[in-house]
Amino acid sequence: MMSKVGLHGKSFIPMLSSFACAIPGIMATRTIETPKDRLVTILVSPLMSCSARLPVYTLLIAACIPDKRVLGFLKLQGMTMLAMYLLGTSVALLMAWLFKKTLLKGETPLLIMELPPYKRPVLRVVLRHMWDRSKLFLRRAGTVILGINILLWALATYPRSAAIEKEYEAKRIELLASGASNADSISELEPLQSAVDRIEGEVKQTSDQLAAERKTLEQLESQLHQLEPIAETNVDVGALRKSRYLYSVIGMIPAENVSRLETRSKSSLRSSA
Repeated sequence: MMSKVGLHGKSFIPMLSSFACAIPGIMATRTIETPKDRLVTILVSPLMSCSARLPVYTLLIAACIPDKRVLGFLKLQGMTMLAMYLLGTSVALLMAWLFKKTLLKGETPLLIMELPPYKRPVLRVVLRHMWDRSKLFLRRAGTVILGINILLWALATYPRSAAIEKEYEAKRIELLASGASNADSISELEPLQSAVDRIEGEVKQTSDQLAAERKTLEQLESQLHQLEPIAETNVDVGALRKSRYLYSVIGMIPAENVSRLETRSKSSLRSSA
């Protein structure tokens, strides 16, 4: 891919370093001999997504991308983060191809990935380098940075005003008192919340009981409709109740329904007579 867009083989390490920070990636391009290839690598290295962009990506993705899954196991926010990295890499390769075709034309170099010679560090050299860098930091921090910090502290502290301090103290006490009153009001609302939860539980239990009674009533009505054809025949219901089978069926319905069936049967017998 890098050879097709015209990048040098030594551009791999600088572009890889640009994922951490673009500055060391640009500094690493000094190993590229050809000036045009070096300039192309320098121009496309900042397009790689460095670690400093992660907080920005995280904030924007959390604010704009919903937290849901795609295909059952992939999270949309994670796929968006991966797409941002792939987009940076794709744009870097596209711009490298564009530069090599327009502004920085030249022969496409061979894709030879070279690594610098790595050697085991010498302890004496490492300690000397640490001491030199630490001394340089202390010298700069002790002069410029420390001086600016002292100046900012003095400007923020002085001059002092007794009236402003009293006003600040009064506001602080007022805020503490309002916070305490809010805490008391919240503690007073806790019993009411428990009472509301208890009432909601009772209402739910009552609704479940009503649903069970409604289901039982529907079953009884269906049994009554099944027994109505028996009442329309010329059979004495009083005699049929002596049967064990029908007694088990009729015994499951209320007595008033049984008496209604007996009355309907008697009227049917009278009309037929």
